[in-house]
Order: sequence, then C-alpha cells, then structure tokens
Amino acid sequence: MIGFRQYVPWHSLGGQVDRINEEFNRVFGRSPRSAEYSFPSFNIFNDVDGAVLVAELPGVAVDDIDLTVSGRSVTVKGTRKEPETGNARCIRRERRFGDFVRTFTLPFQIDAAKAEAKSRKGILRIDLPRAEADKPKRIAVRSA
Repeated sequence: MIGFRQYVPWHSLGGQVDRINEEFNRVFGRSPRSAEYSFPSFNIFNDVDGAVLVAELPGVAVDDIDLTVSGRSVTVKGTRKEPETGNARCIRRERRFGDFVRTFTLPFQIDAAKAEAKSRKGILRIDLPRAEADKPKRIAVRSA
C-alpha cells in the first residue's frame, strides 16, 4: 500500500528547523555565530616537509596580527579595525570587525625556528616546516 505524506508548512514547525540547522552546524563546526568560522578563512596544505596556511585578511594591518607556534599547533590572533566613516550611519553590516583567533593542530611537530609568515594584498601565507625529528625516515633493508 502506498501512503501519502501530509503536507506540513514550514512556519508550523516553529523553531524546529532552526534548531536542526543549529545542531547540524554545531556537529560540523560551522556555526554562523562563531567568529572563528566567519573570519578569517584559511586553506591548509601539507606534505612530508611541512605545511602552508593561507588566510584571507583584507583590512588587517600586519602590525595587528599575532602568530604563535607551539609543538604541533599554530595560532593566529589579530584585530580587524572598523574603518572611519565620519558621521555616516551604517544601514547594513555584513563585514565583521574586532578581534579574531584561529588555532590549528597539524599532524606533525613544527620547526618553529624555521617558520615564516608573509602578508601581501590581504593574503597571509604561513610556511611551517616539519621538525627534522618528526620527518619520516627511510630505513634500508639488509639481507641477513
């Protein structure tokens, strides 16, 4: 027997759809209320020699970025200052301003002494070489 589903309008579900969406975002780490999710955006690449983190930081001065490396973690802190608008009143705000913090844990120990960071045209590039002691070693097999 084929059954028919009863149509239920979205508005009659009350806040259930919002709660389901929030739970989905919480589980998958995509909370729209989280400054970590919103800003800055990062891409991370790695290979046997290390990792490269690339972030979009438009409107953030180099002096307003604080980068720390410890063990396997890298933390990027900073502040995006709101531009001066004089007496103009904001009628729509989509860009976020203020402090931000992002921390990433890599799958290897970082050689902090060789880490480098560069910023150009609002793009931050962080090169994080793998510590020599943490690099894979090739072992020769001898016949017995």
